[in-house]
Amino acid sequence: MTMPDINYDILRRVAETASAYRYKDIWITVGPEDGQLVIRVHDAKPTCEDCAIFPIAKVDYGSSPSVEVATIGSESNPVDLLNLEVPAGQMIPAGTYAADAVFWSQSAVEKFMIPYYASVYGDQADVVVQTLLTVLKPAAQDGSEPDPAFAIAHLPGSEYVTLANEGLPHLFLIRQSGRVEGAAKR
Repeated sequence: MTMPDINYDILRRVAETASAYRYKDIWITVGPEDGQLVIRVHDAKPTCEDCAIFPIAKVDYGSSPSVEVATIGSESNPVDLLNLEVPAGQMIPAGTYAADAVFWSQSAVEKFMIPYYASVYGDQADVVVQTLLTVLKPAAQDGSEPDPAFAIAHLPGSEYVTLANEGLPHLFLIRQSGRVEGAAKR
């Protein structure tokens, strides 16, 4: 078995993925797929050729608090943050995911997201930060954007399931209509 070269960037992303699953035992694999390294999470110990396997033990500090209701939007069009429907082509697998953080103002993006993502993406930070700064800018007043984004949701585990080079890992736009889509690089 030929192990892939694992650099600091991949290890940072493995650590970020493990952080999203801190309440359960998992295995993370890093292996080649379509010419790139892909990070995957498994509930049982996987067997794979040409991949690195990282066993991740849960942190034992009690159970997480239960959140039963979390919505954003308007009274006429609420969006259930615990059941965000991510369509096929945006994540693998497509399905329903619960957000672990949501940002709905440019100020929150600048104060909390920019420092975090600049740190995580290191030498790629300039592209990521520029993308984040433009995501929630107000839509043109000419009506050219009929369904503007009003929030950015961070979905646990989306670091490893977001399609490669298709957008910003972890981040999904919530549009005025309630539609959820990956935060594409601009």
